[in-house]
Amino acid sequence: MNDNVQKIILNSNSNLPWYTIESKITIEARYIRQTSSFDCFAIAILKLEPYFEKQVAIFENNLKEIDIGYTILYPQKIYNRDTVNIVNTINKGIVSGIETACLDSKKKSYLIRGIKVTAISAKYHPVSRSQCYQIATHLTLLKVFNKTKLISIQ
Repeated sequence: MNDNVQKIILNSNSNLPWYTIESKITIEARYIRQTSSFDCFAIAILKLEPYFEKQVAIFENNLKEIDIGYTILYPQKIYNRDTVNIVNTINKGIVSGIETACLDSKKKSYLIRGIKVTAISAKYHPVSRSQCYQIATHLTLLKVFNKTKLISIQ
């Protein structure tokens, strides 16, 4: 695997069955909140597809652009410290969101694995934190898992 691909090992003590999504889907992960104590801004375009390997989810950073206000940065071409920190913040949040969504069994009778998530683009704001992208990814993946057809990968 190249440097842009990260394996997420999904371990669970639960005896719930494991599923994956049936087909590819591209979706916007969005979480924006403004409160007096905590502002949150995260938007990312994610492509999801089945990946048939047990107990694994794959995250691929394929960010072609990051929208920061009115400036578009191309992280593959501009390697200044701020751009690298922004990409790391987005990646860390998305990976955490994938893991928590796949193992979230509070309201369902199954777990998800064998999924590949590719980050295509993202928007960033000075109030964006890794946690914002985690929440956006988690909530979006749960919606996808509840609305799309799942297939068993026992």
